[in-house]
This record gives sequence, structure tokens and C-alpha cells, in this order.
Amino acid sequence: MNLEKQAERINKAHKLILEEKTGTPEKFAEKLNISRSQLYNLIDKLKEYDAPIKYSKKTKNFYYSNTFDLELKYSFKIIFDKN
Repeated sequence: MNLEKQAERINKAHKLILEEKTGTPEKFAEKLNISRSQLYNLIDKLKEYDAPIKYSKKTKNFYYSNTFDLELKYSFKIIFDKN
């Protein structure tokens, strides 16, 4: 997967978690266009950055148990050899 697509997916997941609009793991994965196992890989990656992600069986949503903000930026620079 390219870096741009992965960054967009992480940003979208973060937004859905913040808004508590993820739904069940199956629905969340569907919203991100990935498999359930890929979703859990993404969640594990966020947890590596200390994201306090929890799941509520009552509301059937993922949420942050503490304040957490994520700012993911990327840029590309193409350099040509002038020789």
C-alpha cells in the first residue's frame, strides 16, 4: 500500500474513533475498505503511538479512553539528477 493511502486511512480511522462513529469491528473495517484483520493491525499501530483505544460493547463503537490527538502529515519531494 502506498504511503498516501495509508496516511488517509489512519486519519479517517482517527476521525471515526474521535466521533465514536466506528460501529462494530466489521462495520469499522468496511468504512475503511479493509478486512477485519487489517483493522486490528491498524489499531495495534495506533496503540504503538499510545492511542488509548477501547471498544464499548454497549455502544458498539471504538473510542479513546483519554484525550488523544493525532496529526499525521506527509510530503513528497521529487529530485532529479541533472547529469
